Amino acid sequence: MTSMSQIIVRACTVFAILLFLRQDSLTQNAASGKGTQQQDITGLVKQDLSSVVLVEVRNVSDKTLKIGSGFIVSSDGRIITNYHVVKGGHSAYVKLSNGAFFKVDGTIGIDEDADLAVLKVNGSNLPVLNFADSDKVAVGETVVAIGSPLGLENSVSNGIVSGIREESGKKWIQTTAAASPGNSGGPLINLSGEVVGVVTRKLAAGENLNFAVPANSIKGLLAFAGSTIKPIDSRDARNFRFIIGQSIYIAVSNLELQRKASDQFSADHRFKVAQGLGGADLVFVCILDGVDEFAMVVLPDDYSEYRTDLDGLRDHAVWQAGGQLHGFGSEVKRLVRQFEHEVLEPSNSN
Repeated sequence: MTSMSQIIVRACTVFAILLFLRQDSLTQNAASGKGTQQQDITGLVKQDLSSVVLVEVRNVSDKTLKIGSGFIVSSDGRIITNYHVVKGGHSAYVKLSNGAFFKVDGTIGIDEDADLAVLKVNGSNLPVLNFADSDKVAVGETVVAIGSPLGLENSVSNGIVSGIREESGKKWIQTTAAASPGNSGGPLINLSGEVVGVVTRKLAAGENLNFAVPANSIKGLLAFAGSTIKPIDSRDARNFRFIIGQSIYIAVSNLELQRKASDQFSADHRFKVAQGLGGADLVFVCILDGVDEFAMVVLPDDYSEYRTDLDGLRDHAVWQAGGQLHGFGSEVKRLVRQFEHEVLEPSNSN
């Protein structure tokens, strides 16, 4: 009996040792797997960081309007970002991770529905990112977002693909990789270092609810992008935002009327009167011909190009008004008040 008990005790001891060794082996394998993934992320960041850029968008006064992200897709300077990053801007610059700056020549492709834009800079031998087939992206797959949240350049966050969504006929990649304002336009990368999407938006009401435009949408836009470079603001003149404190240059049909307009703007204190066209955010144009009056507001570049072409100015106006002439001096002041009332008061009530 004693012999049988000893056998049972020995068997239990051996089983316990084997169980311990198995648990230890599983723990080591898990740690090894985690370490391998960390090495993979560190490696791909080193590999891909040089292709990710900060996008700085400026207004007509060359002041920074907003910051976003982007990434290089061709060695000659094609860069992908979100359309909303450059929308409303007058010019843009991109900054590489090595500190190099490039002025954006313009856009060569825009898809407003997909919120994508292809920028062009004058570069050569630039480092590029390659695309994955986003149709093969799997829920649970590890991904990494690189960008400039709140202007913090070259920031990296990792997470997983938490869902593939469809909204109004458009696909979205949902991810837990953290994103903040400034990440927009940056790449969402898999562990092979390939772009699976463009970080575009987040739902502020929840946690880690971030969304990227799938890479295959970018491929389609690039396939149809031409070589014609259009100015950043070519699609947005009519969506220009009027803000209290902007500088306005006054161009009217004679100096006496210009003085009256200047007096009215100065009295109202809602716009600053610019001494020259170069320092203006916008241009107030008023034409009185003795019978009818006509006023409009255009952007400085459009005024420079079309100042001798009334129809051209009208086509590029961001605000217009007109009517029957009632008084040569008072009419200018009325138009100034009408302009300020129509462009500022509605926006102030929001």
